[in-house]
Amino acid sequence: MRPFSAALLRFARATGMPPLDYIHALRLEEAKQILETEDLPIEAVALEIGYQDNGFFGRLFRRKVGMTPAQYRRKWRNLRTLLRRQEWGGELPACKGQITTLPIRTS
Repeated sequence: MRPFSAALLRFARATGMPPLDYIHALRLEEAKQILETEDLPIEAVALEIGYQDNGFFGRLFRRKVGMTPAQYRRKWRNLRTLLRRQEWGGELPACKGQITTLPIRTS
């Protein structure tokens, strides 16, 4: 076995995925954080995490996360709005199949 192939095999065994899938997973986690907390345009999020092709980023995000980046942002924006209204008071009103209850804060 060639050294490069052995390194790829060791990496896959250690992480459970090939190197490129691992890089994509890291980048998508970063994109999710940005989408949850900032109002950057989707194109800027793609560039920020290292994707020059916004179309590729959108397709990859949808394939791995199950929704588009814009849908993901709306989901979190709606949840933040509900949390602000309820101030973590327990039951939340139904919101189209999304999270409907949260634990009550104890301190």
